[in-house]
Amino acid sequence: MSVARAPLGWPVRVRAFGRCAKIGADVDCDKVREKMAVLMTAQIPGGTQEMIDGMRPVLDAIRGAKGFIIHTNGPVPGGWRVTEVWESEADFEAWFEAAVKPAFPEGGPMPSIAFDELNEVVTA
Repeated sequence: MSVARAPLGWPVRVRAFGRCAKIGADVDCDKVREKMAVLMTAQIPGGTQEMIDGMRPVLDAIRGAKGFIIHTNGPVPGGWRVTEVWESEADFEAWFEAAVKPAFPEGGPMPSIAFDELNEVVTA
């Protein structure tokens, strides 16, 4: 398997008999090796749906963030979990510092954040 860029810009692994297709053009997969995306997991102790819903403007704007791929969130015992896939940890950090951190409710719980490098990102 070789690594190529998907149309939306994130790295994916493809098998194409030694050749990759990149947005309609053939490229040499061995020359297109890219750093794989990262999974960001944020645990928000005491977080609630109301808190997340209050951050809707930030979540609506995330689609335009450099390196953003996908966002999910939902309840977990004791709080709320957010998971996102980004092209790099640096892209997430820039977005978090500029857009998310300032939008957190004053005195509210700050998330505990962890990153894991991904092997593959497969989309519909």
